[in-house]
Amino acid sequence: MTTNCLRGKKVLVLGASGQVGRELLKQLEIQDCEVTAIRLSKWTKKNDSTSNFNYLSLDINTQDSSKLKNLINDHQYIFHLAGDTEVQSIKDKERDYFLSWIIPLQSMLDSMVKSEKVLVFASSCSVYGNYPKLPVDENTIENPLTSYDLAKVVCDNFIRYYRDKHGVNCSSLRFSNIYG
Repeated sequence: MTTNCLRGKKVLVLGASGQVGRELLKQLEIQDCEVTAIRLSKWTKKNDSTSNFNYLSLDINTQDSSKLKNLINDHQYIFHLAGDTEVQSIKDKERDYFLSWIIPLQSMLDSMVKSEKVLVFASSCSVYGNYPKLPVDENTIENPLTSYDLAKVVCDNFIRYYRDKHGVNCSSLRFSNIYG
């Protein structure tokens, strides 16, 4: 997908202040999209010259998911770039960490069933472990080594399931080392 197909569309970007999110916002501005840019913390500097950009601070993990569902319903394209990149190693916190990935994604996917909306989820090639056989392709078996990797694998499988069983137009985009 190129950003040309997004010209004039309503686009939601979760995790808009990260490295990939900031670059995506630049591309969407060129395409004259109506954008809602979401991040967890408060926005300190906004590009005031872009009138069709709306900057919101939102915790997508809140128990009240109605705001997130309303945002999903109001946009045609959703880029899910948000996530807690902390690798959780404290056993008592594993469950909450894992659910913080799964619950918002499932809520988004549920609200997209029987719609024309498109979701692109940012995943990671780290799900393959330390030394996957190269080249990696869709048949490569995941070998998650951290809680972050495991959460990404489960999210990827949720996306595949909703695409195949419920017809949701969604996909995972597995980045390699973008921070290199």
